Amino acid sequence: MLQILRDIEEQMPNFLKIESWRSLYIDYDYPYVERVYLDWEEYRINLHIIHPIPEGQVPYYHPHPWPSACRILRNAYRMRLGLEVEPDHVVDVSNLVMSRNSAYEMVFPNTWHAIEPLNNVNVPSLMITGKPYGIVIPNQAGHQLKELSQERVESILELFRYLYAPEME
Repeated sequence: MLQILRDIEEQMPNFLKIESWRSLYIDYDYPYVERVYLDWEEYRINLHIIHPIPEGQVPYYHPHPWPSACRILRNAYRMRLGLEVEPDHVVDVSNLVMSRNSAYEMVFPNTWHAIEPLNNVNVPSLMITGKPYGIVIPNQAGHQLKELSQERVESILELFRYLYAPEME
């Protein structure tokens, strides 16, 4: 997945010119995430704005329902990694700080993670996802996600155009 991430990043200026981006506001648990996404071949290109977690709240520990690769584009977040060794039993594997330009992949369905933006600032990231594994994310069932306003989608696209191709401005 990391090679797919790099390949897509090379083409980001072209992808960011496409007008058919869709959006979701992911707010079933912390951190809240604004997602602008585009389906391309068998992948989904996800532009994320990850919001800080309110004081006293904890980041949502969850599996990814698809293989993924992610690049942090600004700022940083703490990431807790775990492995589901049997149903409903996840063991912590690692704690990392992912900062600007760092990248990682999650390609094993039993991998869990939680992310927490640092320094009370938003973290923009690019995440590429593959075909779903068919697992259900806890806490998401029954929660209706909303789309972002068209103005907010355009604002996020402008930020990513700047981050990937300042000369496009």
